[in-house]
Amino acid sequence: MPQFARPSADTVRTGWTEDDATTDALWAEIDETSPSDTDYIKTPTPPGANEYETLLTTVTDPLSSTGHIMRWRRRKQPASGSSDINLVVRLMMTSTQIVSRADNTLPGTFTDTSYTLSAGEADAITNYADLRLEFVATQV
Repeated sequence: MPQFARPSADTVRTGWTEDDATTDALWAEIDETSPSDTDYIKTPTPPGANEYETLLTTVTDPLSSTGHIMRWRRRKQPASGSSDINLVVRLMMTSTQIVSRADNTLPGTFTDTSYTLSAGEADAITNYADLRLEFVATQV
């Protein structure tokens, strides 16, 4: 049966804010089961070396090396004009990097992205209670 680890706590918050200032918990803006394009987090324009990391909810070890998928939704802020924005998305286990994906040249509209972990990357996960997603945005 599929499991979904969703954002559950802010662990690193350098420069990132939420879209409408209704809550101080950024993770609550991105924890939906269905995406909401009116509920999101963002970096300043232009972004510097801004980092955001969220702890994910605990899932049980599936005892399989297949079917581990990272998913995120992103877009370039309209105010950033013609500048290209690069986003690095990392799956972390505490401070150990499991996966790092460069998501270069963000689109101008909200777009879903996913990455299926290799068997080796999936096998490197030994603590499903301390998985985190980290996002770093830079302007190029």
